Amino acid sequence: MTASTWVENDKNMPSGESMARHLLYTKKYLSNLFEIPEESLNLDFEPDTFGHSRNLPEILINGGVTRYYHCRGYDGEKIFRWRGLSGAEVLVYCERSWYSVFVGSELYQGMAEFSERYGINKLLYVYGVGDHGGGPSRKDIERLLDMRNWPLFPTIQFGTYKEFYDYLEERKEQFPVVDKELNYVFTGCYTSQSRIKMANRLGEARLTDAEVLECMARSSIPGYQPGKSMEEGWRTILFNQFHDILPGSGTRETREHALGEFQNTVALASAAGTRAIDAICDAVIERSEPLAADDTALGAGVGNGTNRKGNYGFPIGGRNGGNVRYFALFNTTQEVRTEPVEFILWDWMEDLELVRVTDLEGNEYPVQSLPREPGWGGLYWGHTLDKVMAWIPVPACGYLLCRVDSKKPVTIPRKLVLDPREDHITDEPIRLENDKIKAIFDPSNMKCISLIRKED
Repeated sequence: MTASTWVENDKNMPSGESMARHLLYTKKYLSNLFEIPEESLNLDFEPDTFGHSRNLPEILINGGVTRYYHCRGYDGEKIFRWRGLSGAEVLVYCERSWYSVFVGSELYQGMAEFSERYGINKLLYVYGVGDHGGGPSRKDIERLLDMRNWPLFPTIQFGTYKEFYDYLEERKEQFPVVDKELNYVFTGCYTSQSRIKMANRLGEARLTDAEVLECMARSSIPGYQPGKSMEEGWRTILFNQFHDILPGSGTRETREHALGEFQNTVALASAAGTRAIDAICDAVIERSEPLAADDTALGAGVGNGTNRKGNYGFPIGGRNGGNVRYFALFNTTQEVRTEPVEFILWDWMEDLELVRVTDLEGNEYPVQSLPREPGWGGLYWGHTLDKVMAWIPVPACGYLLCRVDSKKPVTIPRKLVLDPREDHITDEPIRLENDKIKAIFDPSNMKCISLIRKED
């Protein structure tokens, strides 16, 4: 058994979480399917992958994989111990010829020099019909059986990858250490076809977000049960990390199909994450102020914000209408996040310059109103839309409840109301005065009739 990843995946663009999921789901699936122990799946077979990140040894070792086979991306040692940044090592065999060849007399070429260089007397020869080393043909097997009887020719033995790596493992210490990236080949694959790469990264992020939100709900709400498992979405993401799909080196149809599956994955993650968010909000937010009877703060609907900036995020919404709103801010990362947070206020009837943002303990955060977007003038189908930004810290893998309301004005505003139906004119002189001068004007023609400089 050679498989320990869901597919022969790209080894540079997927996240570390995805790399770990490849091992997790593959070992579990094959162990159940063939009734073999998971620890027996310790070889990562990646003959055609275009490059190999230096983080791989750490990920593989922690996933129970100690052996690695590849063909592309490195033109140095062929048998070596690949060391990652953490010091973790895996035993690597880099194919000395090619991973998909026919059987012929040329298989012996270079054997003597290769064996002498690495101090071994057994070599691996990978053959088969089709790409990535398919099944052996009858012709291949007949030739090998015949070649076993050739005089002065290396002994041919049918075997397994496990047998060969077991042999190398006994001599592991004699092989050199390679302490670097094993990159690159086909470098254009890492910059072209950007949409499939965007779909992969957003799919990884949204599935991770949804799972963290579900964990938060389970830890804070007794009896909370997540909905549909995220494994289906992860399997889709992992499949589309195949080294000819994610890099964009496959046919156009592969990318189009993958982008369609991305939509399903994001829908799965969004539904699960939103369900967890709603459960947390329902459990911990007590609506201290009832909605006004004439409240119309509905805005663009609960889906508003899901496609903001093309990030396929979770819906944005607030609790309560009128002059008090409640928002829950969620942080699905492992670090405290302190950064500007945007609040969308539908049908906000108060002065935006007096907006206040606090947590439920009364701590107030710096806030700034944003200008209305051009074009619509802040009007959306009979509703107004305003935005404010506040600088707020949100705990790691946690949430913060915020209240948005209005501060009391420092002074009582005085409004000058001009009634166009009548004038208010008297014969009293008009006086303008400060601590420097005093000026008197004739009300009939505004002629200055007195000017006094108070100093003298």
